[in-house]
Amino acid sequence: MRIAVHQPAPTEDVAEAVATLQDALRDAERHAVDLVCFPECYIGGYFPNDREATARAAYALESAAFEALLEAIGHFEATLVVGLAETRGPNLFNTALAIRHGEVVCRYAKARPNEAFFEPGDAFPTFDVAGRRIGINICNDANFPEVAAATRAAGAEGIVMPLNNLLRRQVAEAWRPRHLGNLVARARETGSWIASSDIVGETPARIAYGCAAVVSAAGDVLARVPEGALGSTRCDLP
Repeated sequence: MRIAVHQPAPTEDVAEAVATLQDALRDAERHAVDLVCFPECYIGGYFPNDREATARAAYALESAAFEALLEAIGHFEATLVVGLAETRGPNLFNTALAIRHGEVVCRYAKARPNEAFFEPGDAFPTFDVAGRRIGINICNDANFPEVAAATRAAGAEGIVMPLNNLLRRQVAEAWRPRHLGNLVARARETGSWIASSDIVGETPARIAYGCAAVVSAAGDVLARVPEGALGSTRCDLP
């Protein structure tokens, strides 16, 4: 199975995000990529501790707006994993979707959300790609071994982890070495390979160094986009 992990700049512009996703999926077709990974809340943007902005960016998956979003992303052979804010009635969830042929094949809600206004998910669904059973965890989930363990117990041999580590500068420096360390630890504990995608960039108050990588079930780093660099990398899993 061939995986592509992407490390884009953050954006709140849905049209810009969709264009980037389309380009990535076209590139996946050219290079026979099976699984394409993008960051947490990449569609619509991530608004830490801002419920109103999050609600404005959120999608109800049963809505016409979401159907239009799927149609805009397009119909491709590769499976795309990407994050967005989701609304279910009055509740908000930090969600990652697996999308293939313009349809959602898996929906995972972050089990350990950072913001109190996000409801925690309590299910660990899996989906198939190229004969592999795959689960999803999201960013802060990686700090909780029990989340990866539950995903593995659900049958996943691999875990995709959308990240969004645009943090206050002092926090970003403290956490900088820990992002990859978490991925390695969760891989070794569960015996599952892990593919992460993260953003990269900075604002006056925050910075994201990026941690888009593929880690083997033994905890070896098989591929990584360089810190601080926009781009992507591909990796073949045996």
